[in-house]
Amino acid sequence: MPSVATNWDGSAPTKIDKPLIAEDVYEGAIAGIRLIEAKAYDSTDMEFNLVYDVVLPEVAWTKTNDDGSTEETKGANLALWVKPKITKGSGTFSNSKLFDLLEKGKLLEIAKAETEKFSDEIKGLDNLLEFLIKNFEGRKGKFIVKTRNKGKDNAYSSIKEVVNFK
Repeated sequence: MPSVATNWDGSAPTKIDKPLIAEDVYEGAIAGIRLIEAKAYDSTDMEFNLVYDVVLPEVAWTKTNDDGSTEETKGANLALWVKPKITKGSGTFSNSKLFDLLEKGKLLEIAKAETEKFSDEIKGLDNLLEFLIKNFEGRKGKFIVKTRNKGKDNAYSSIKEVVNFK
């Protein structure tokens, strides 16, 4: 089932398989990062999101093809959706996912030094994406997998969060 979104450059997004695997912690690697414009949850408004494509090479799952046939597949590609905001929580508010990713990747101080590049209204998202691609693509780590739409026919797995990077 493809995602409903448009890549930042206006091209159609790559069709993403939505495997359903057991909720657990898995070893994997970040294969790519994209900036997309997608419909906001429970809204008709569009918003920008970063999508980290995470490969879990050892996971076995059953893939359903477009024609309805199934095949056993090894290796899952799952998405981690992140809003392009770097904010530290305080009080009852938690950190943004991107803040936590930068902290776990030991990149928070470097990102703080680059903040001016990210705040430019026109080029800020491009600069942020370039920084994240340069510093995260290919990084290995442990990822928590969560089931979305649990108990429904359209249930699928995605990355909930990064436990750590190696």
